[in-house]
Amino acid sequence: MILIEHPVPCPRAADWAQLLKELVVAHRLAENPNLQEPMLTEGSKPAAIGESAITDYLNQLKRDVTDWRAPGCGV
Repeated sequence: MILIEHPVPCPRAADWAQLLKELVVAHRLAENPNLQEPMLTEGSKPAAIGESAITDYLNQLKRDVTDWRAPGCGV
């Protein structure tokens, strides 16, 4: 499961949530006013910190999911 914690406000959070919903990936977004930057955690391991790093991570995830769903792959 992917957890994205973000400070308030975080305009990109809605975009990230929409992408994860489209990819059908288990996720949760949570506001955390103690954070200076948003943080993405996969399982119990921090995977990306900062808007740019999270966007890059999610774009790579989208490519991976798209490749896996391609005909003849992942079946």
